[in-house]
Amino acid sequence: RLLFVDDCFTANGERAINVFKKLHRLYGYTEKVFIEARVTDILKNQILQNIPLQMVSSMQIGVECGYNEGLKKIRKGLTVEQLFSALEILKQYQFDKHCFLSFIIGFPWETMEMINKTLDTIELICTKYKIVCNLNWLLLLPSDLWWEKEDFNIHIEEDMFDNLLWYANSDYFFTTHPLISMEDIIQVEKRIGAMQRQGGTVAYRRRIGNEEDYIEPSACSE
Repeated sequence: RLLFVDDCFTANGERAINVFKKLHRLYGYTEKVFIEARVTDILKNQILQNIPLQMVSSMQIGVECGYNEGLKKIRKGLTVEQLFSALEILKQYQFDKHCFLSFIIGFPWETMEMINKTLDTIELICTKYKIVCNLNWLLLLPSDLWWEKEDFNIHIEEDMFDNLLWYANSDYFFTTHPLISMEDIIQVEKRIGAMQRQGGTVAYRRRIGNEEDYIEPSACSE
């Protein structure tokens, strides 16, 4: 099985299609490929129409936010409407069972009302398309958002990463999620659990302190 770690693999549609053609000449359908794709590339590059489904083991598509305001804030370059247009293409060419979508909640500006908008989008995807949605809380790492952290009253320094378990530190979590309380986390997890019990294909992981909770999706990509 081959793994392409290029998160811009689908940006150049012609190149991506040619890579698959060359791999097919070398291996036929004996080698499976994992790729990362973007919603906007699926819409404009006709990639799914021109690569063999039999060669794709799985495909990750990063969506992050489930509402347009958040997508604009993180400069994702897409809208929720475009996301659902891409999902229709995935379904049409039968890639829906070979892909999973990744979402993030807990951006510094996010209230529970905003988080629920992302959960609404995930619930609709799980219900209508049965596509696996991976959901994680934001881990604030050095990035454009890191340099803007003080705008959200987040005061942490790089030396926090000297702690190998920084990502599981409760103080770090609540410092970097200033509008979120433990009660909010519990409400999020109750809603995710309800989705899963109803057959929703949603996977979720939360690490705070020494505990780790993981709700398995009811169905996963092959």
